Formats: sequence, structure tokens, C-alpha cells
Amino acid sequence: MAKEIKKIKRNPRFYLAIAAARLIGGIIQLLGGKGSHWPGKVALSLCPDFLARVARPELVLAITGTNGKTTTANLLADSMKELGYDLAHNSYGSNIKEGVTTAIIQSASFWGGPNISCVILEVDERASRIIFSELAPDYLIITNLFRESYARNAHVEFISKVLEDSIPDSTTLIVNADDLISSRLRQNNMRYAFSVDRLPGEEEELPCLIDDLPLCPVCRSKLVFDFRRYNHLGKVHCPVCGLMNLTPDFSLKAHDDMLRVLVKGEIESYPAAGETVQDDYNALAAISLMRVLGHDAGEIAEAMTGKQVIASRKEMIQAGEVTIFRTLAKGSNPIAVTRGLHTILRLPGTKAVLLLYGIGKSSSSYSDMTAWYYDTDFELLADPEVRQIVITGARMADLKVRLLLAGIPEEKLTLCQDSAKIAEAVSLEQDNICILHELYAESLAEKTQSILADKVMKERAINES
Repeated sequence: MAKEIKKIKRNPRFYLAIAAARLIGGIIQLLGGKGSHWPGKVALSLCPDFLARVARPELVLAITGTNGKTTTANLLADSMKELGYDLAHNSYGSNIKEGVTTAIIQSASFWGGPNISCVILEVDERASRIIFSELAPDYLIITNLFRESYARNAHVEFISKVLEDSIPDSTTLIVNADDLISSRLRQNNMRYAFSVDRLPGEEEELPCLIDDLPLCPVCRSKLVFDFRRYNHLGKVHCPVCGLMNLTPDFSLKAHDDMLRVLVKGEIESYPAAGETVQDDYNALAAISLMRVLGHDAGEIAEAMTGKQVIASRKEMIQAGEVTIFRTLAKGSNPIAVTRGLHTILRLPGTKAVLLLYGIGKSSSSYSDMTAWYYDTDFELLADPEVRQIVITGARMADLKVRLLLAGIPEEKLTLCQDSAKIAEAVSLEQDNICILHELYAESLAEKTQSILADKVMKERAINES
């Protein structure tokens, strides 16, 4: 039986809202749209307390955190469908209240009663305060917490406080034990922890420009890292008060042909959804929640078979001898961009790197927020294997200055005024062409990757003729 958070009588305004939302959703589908936050936006404009009045699905699962929300939510939704769940998911809507409301409408009957038993919600950290008060999740994955966009989430202490105040007492948490910030939220709540051990051959990273947790949150002494994966993620302890990482319930021990996860003293094997340690964290978070829900390793592994990080987030094309790699790294998010740079540099051979940020802006006056450039470890691009860096977007001159200050010779920098023609500015002589892009440049990045693949193959054909 569906659970209700509050016993609120439905009124004509509620029924008008759900009817209008369904009408809008139907029109969007007829026009060929995959999804939108508009049904939720319309419902909330007509009935602001819509979430408190609509039927609550029996199982509400939520995912929040700075990085990895979308990938984790999509992997979890795809796998749980294979496990037989009839579910709704805000995969095409937004992760704020309007998008969540759209997903809840999809889970309800025509008149707002219970219809689908499970909903999976990607939730923006700041939006949690207005969503969780009306729709308390049964389980909440917190992927990690870092500083992010200066305009919204600049201080990790601010975001931690938002979540600390917003997460209901009844919610069971699935937390990243390697993150001493997010794993300590809501300490009285039931929780399960996942962790990625130091993997075979994995090198410890040097401290980055950003360290959101240099001091012990309990006694303010300097923390000691036994292994630093990146930024403040890793195996850490306080030599004064003894604070250390949570003991994980689900621990990734190796990533060979499968993910080898230690659970209750036994090694379980699962298909990998990607190649990077970030992909491993996302997959492990999804695995942990499905195990907590009572599914055994075998059925989860079968459900995850063939599931990969969605192509809009990351894709690699082989064009002859040239690898053309494209990956999303959110703009104004120095951690995400630094992780993207690390991923690029792990590719063997020489590289041309395209940075697609500030795309589609008509002038450089759209934003003065360039400080995130100086929290991003662009010094990584001074690597001698990086032979060319192509910059475009409204703030490309500011980005050029940052790269020069990072010690990158000016002759390696190519500025492209017309973002649509960026493929023409790329040298095809490198082993790898790497495209790092923000969310709003997805279509340009995909198009550029396709154009470059065609150019490489045409040039190869000419050389062979």
C-alpha cells in the first residue's frame, strides 16, 4: 500500500493541476519531446503544495551529491527496471522541484492516486530543502560533496548544512565512506557505506588546488591521508582524536574484467559500467542500494549486464589510428573539470584538447564568474604529451590567461571565435583528440566529435590513395 506523508484533502485546484500537467506532457510527447520539467512546472503553478497532496509511491529512492548524480541515477533506474520494478524517473526532467514533480506525476494514476510503486529521483542538493519536506525519500544516496559553482554551491559547508537540515530522520542513507564530509551527515540516521579500496596499480595523487577538508571536523587538527585518491577523497585519519573513515559495508577491492566487491566477508562480482574510478564509485553506489533493498549479487549482476555510462556523458570513437574522446565535465565546477583532465591525461600518446565552456553566449558580459578557473588544476595541461589546446566560448580570452599562468606555452593555444567551426582548428596529427565540455555544450561536443572522426578518415583515405 502506498505511504502518505501528510493526510491532506485533495481539492479542485489539485485536480486541475494534474489534468493540466498531463495535457502538457501529452503535447510534448506528440511533438516528439523525450521529457521535460514543464508538466511539473505547470502543476506547481496551479497547486504549490502538489507534492504533499499527490499519492506517494511505496518506494522513494533519491540520489544527491556534487558529482555523479545523473550517472548513478540512470544506472540505478536501468538496472532496477531489469529487476522488474515498474518505476518513474526524472531522467529527462530537471533535478529541482519541477522535474521531481514531473516524475511523481508519472508515478500516479490519472486522478493522483497510487499507480507506480517506485520512483527514482535525482535531486539537486539545494533543492532538497523544498523537496524532502513534502516527499521524504526512503533511501538516499549521497555520492560526494565538494565545492562547486560559485554562483550556487561555492562553499561545501553551506551545502552540507542544507542537506543536514533537509534530510528527514526516517531516510536511510547510502554514503561514500571515502568522503569524510558527506559520510558524516545526519549521524543519527540509519546508514550504509560504500568505499573503493586503493586499486591495483593505482597511484596516490598529489594534493590538488582544492582541499575542502584539510582539518579534522571534530578537533580541527590536521588530517593525515594514508591514501589520497583526489581532493579530500581517500583513506584518512586524525592523529589527535582518532576520527577516520566509516567502515564500509560494500568495498570495491579490484576492477579487472569485473567489479570485485567485498560484502560481509565474501567477494561478489558485478559488470563495470565504465573505465574510470569515478564510474566505479557511481556503479558501487547503485549496487549498494540494490543490495540494501534485498537483491542478491547474482540478480543484480545480471540486471547490470550491458549497462554503460550514457553516451551523452562520455564517448570514445576510434577513427583509424586516432582516438577521439569526449567527456562531460560541468562548467563552473573545478573538481569535475580537474577529474576530466586527469581522465584525458591517462590516455596513451599525444593529445589535442578542446575546451568547450561558455558556449552559445553572445558576448563576454554574460558572466563575471571566472574564479573557478583558478581552482581548476589546469597545470595538468602543461604535460608535454598535450600538443595543442583549442579554446572557444565567450570567456576564451580569460581562459587563455589562466592557461598561460599554468605554465602552458602560448604557441600551444588556439583560440576559435566561432564555436561551430572548432573542428577546423584542431590538429589531426595527434594520437588523441580530447573534447572536454560543459552540459550546455553537449550537442556541439557530439557534432564536433563526429566531424573530427569524418575528417580523420577522409585524410587517411587521401594519404593511402
